Amino acid sequence: MASLNRIIIQGKILSDPETKFTVDGRPIAKFGMPVGNGLNQSPGSVEVVCFSKLAEVCGQYIKKNSNVLVEGRLQIRTFNDQSGNKKWATEVIATDIQFVDSVKTISQTQPPAAVSQDPNGAEDVEELPADDLPF
Repeated sequence: MASLNRIIIQGKILSDPETKFTVDGRPIAKFGMPVGNGLNQSPGSVEVVCFSKLAEVCGQYIKKNSNVLVEGRLQIRTFNDQSGNKKWATEVIATDIQFVDSVKTISQTQPPAAVSQDPNGAEDVEELPADDLPF
C-alpha cells in the first residue's frame, strides 16, 4: 500500500534562517515556524530544513517574521544527545517555499523567487515579476 507524506504550513518564521554547509559543501538552512491547533492555545513550533538552492534563497530573502508558506514532507528522526540520552526531532523537509509578504516589503530588496525542489534533489527557480503577484 502506498503512503503519502506531505505537509503545508504557513506563518511568520520565528528567527532568521541558520545557514550551514554539509561536509561536501551543500548548503542547508534551518528556521522555526509556529504550529498550533487554532483554538487559542499556545502554539508549538517545528523546524523547517531546506537544502541546496532552496537553502540559499531562504538565507538571502527571508528574515525573522517573514510570512511564508512551506510545503514539504514530515521527518521524525532520533539521535543521542551529549549525555547519551535518546532524543527525537520532528522536522519539515521543505520542497517548496512561497513568500506571502506584501509586494512593497519584498521589492525593497529584489523580486521574490518561487523556489521548488523535487524530492530527488532537482531544483527549479522561477523569478516572479512584480506585476504578476496575486496580492
